[in-house]
Amino acid sequence: MRWTVRPVQAADLSALRPWLPAQADTMLPRPDAAAAWLLAEGAQGPAACLRVRGPIGLQRPRHWYHVGCVVHAAPELSLFHRQHTLLLGNDHTGASELAERAHAPGLDAAAQASAWRALLDAAREHLQATRALQGGRVIAELPGLRDAQGRSPFWQGLGRHFHAGDPDAVLQRLGLDGRAQLAALMPRQVVYASFLSPAAQAAMAQAAPAARVWMDTLADAGFRYSHHIDIVDGGPVFETHLDSWCARR
Repeated sequence: MRWTVRPVQAADLSALRPWLPAQADTMLPRPDAAAAWLLAEGAQGPAACLRVRGPIGLQRPRHWYHVGCVVHAAPELSLFHRQHTLLLGNDHTGASELAERAHAPGLDAAAQASAWRALLDAAREHLQATRALQGGRVIAELPGLRDAQGRSPFWQGLGRHFHAGDPDAVLQRLGLDGRAQLAALMPRQVVYASFLSPAAQAAMAQAAPAARVWMDTLADAGFRYSHHIDIVDGGPVFETHLDSWCARR
């Protein structure tokens, strides 16, 4: 399938807004900035979009949970316990980001994969052309698991103990600033995942089924799970080194 990739223009926004979550950034980037917002068009018109952000977290903090591991061992008692841990931090500060990924309703898996590949190629070219303005890594957050009511099992197991309100309403009202506001309420100490509900533990680093094609496309492009997850829905963060990605053909 052939795609034409070009920057998103103001006239495209009415078509793109229904594809995007309510909290998505719909501001057009400056033409001379490190950022870009790209649109893939086919014979039937606009099909998918992807935003490239320059170094993130340098003006407003970005937060993720790092998923780590600790071991408690007592050989004399024949005990060996490996525990997953969560630690709130800003490890991806300064990375470039692929965000605002969305596609037209009804686009089948094969067309999605083709469009994502075209958009990733264009994003890579943009990052290479603006290399002096970019960070050393590129990340992409994948949406996490939700139940039939749209609630995040991960948030229900952890975040709601520190903020009883709806985190999605906060993100919708405040945009990117909302994540920093939510993070300010979360514990700064290491959290043992075993203290969470089984549903919350099972949701950690699991991408939503609807994002499977995007995840596979990222993996084919050399992105790998970074052992970080989103603070709201526990979705995985994928990353790659910018220079090695730009060197791929």
